[in-house]
Amino acid sequence: MAVQSASDYKFSSADAFNAIAPAAEMSRSAFTTEGFDVTIYRDLEKAAPAWRALEEQAIGLPYQRFGWIQAWYEAVGRDRFIEPVLVIARQNNIFAFALPLGLEHRRGRSALTFLGQENTNQNTGLWNPDCYATITADTLTATLEEVCHLAGADLLHLANVPQTWNNRPSPLLLKERTDSPSPSFVGRLTNDFDGLFRSNFSKKSAKTLVRKQRKLEAAGNFRVFKAETEADIRRGLEAFFTQRAKREADAGIPSGFSTPEKRRFLETLAGLHRDNGAQTANTQITVWALEVGDAIRATYLTLHQGSRLICYSTSISHDELVSQSPGVVLLKNIIEHACAEPEIDILDLGLGDETYKHPWSEPQALSDSFLAVTARGWMNLQADKATQFVKAKIRNSQRLWTLVRKLRQFLRKRGA
Repeated sequence: MAVQSASDYKFSSADAFNAIAPAAEMSRSAFTTEGFDVTIYRDLEKAAPAWRALEEQAIGLPYQRFGWIQAWYEAVGRDRFIEPVLVIARQNNIFAFALPLGLEHRRGRSALTFLGQENTNQNTGLWNPDCYATITADTLTATLEEVCHLAGADLLHLANVPQTWNNRPSPLLLKERTDSPSPSFVGRLTNDFDGLFRSNFSKKSAKTLVRKQRKLEAAGNFRVFKAETEADIRRGLEAFFTQRAKREADAGIPSGFSTPEKRRFLETLAGLHRDNGAQTANTQITVWALEVGDAIRATYLTLHQGSRLICYSTSISHDELVSQSPGVVLLKNIIEHACAEPEIDILDLGLGDETYKHPWSEPQALSDSFLAVTARGWMNLQADKATQFVKAKIRNSQRLWTLVRKLRQFLRKRGA
């Protein structure tokens, strides 16, 4: 990703902030600290002009862009009574960084988190490259403390922060932090798919995967497709939801998308609910599917941001063809398609240590950062850190993770 300097920015912070009507004043507050002028918006609609203006030139992943956070908030966050706390900072009248946070009241405490962080793979915020290259965690901590006080939060919990991102340790790695339960998997792509395939797979593994695809093709009506029409998008998403629910029931692995609210969130990102906000190229989800015998056997939801292909979430059908690894075959075809696109050179396979990711990518460590600003927040901080520590130990132990999955499966069947 090309790094821009401050001189490349075509707008000053004033351009973006002046786009907000005076009537919006009651929905935001402002303060100055550590050389930053910080504005906090408590209403997504009022923040939209400023946010959309700055993100055109900011570095950051799709999960903190306006289309994504708006889709999640309208489908999920509003009904949970989560309060938006959108932070935009500027320095010397130039955009510095933006953090889309949400205030949630639960278990006797108020916590600030990234909006929708339960449905993201990693969280970076949005940054002016020059600010990102120089800001320290201590400077950012002072700003975040003031944000917490103004928002009425006891605790800040930023999940799945990359330990290294954009060639430096993330300034969001605060003093209080713990390893996230799962790493993210990221690899490099080239324009030579055949060469990449040969270098990433042993001869035996490559032959096995090719043989599996041929067996799927021999089963009849084999097709790998990117959903373009509304009918195909709906059909692909329905297969995704159904397959994920079946996996949750059979294997005891949480789907993450089993509620009507989460379904609507993904449908919005796929462009099916424009009343929840139009998606930009950076946040529009693409639905890929592998079809055999007129039935979808695997799906993958992807995003394309600049040089990065993000494979966000996947599903497979547990049927007579599951032994032919339709999900792995689908991913191979998606990667082959990406290698034909000259601008794509980063493959982001997201959270979770799954065997199929290893030939294509390497684990990238993530952390959860915490900041307590009240005594109640400090007590909750100790509990949250302990919980994250236990989750990480379980998720990184094959034996413990298998036991947890069996227990979930047993409890689900008892409750059925």
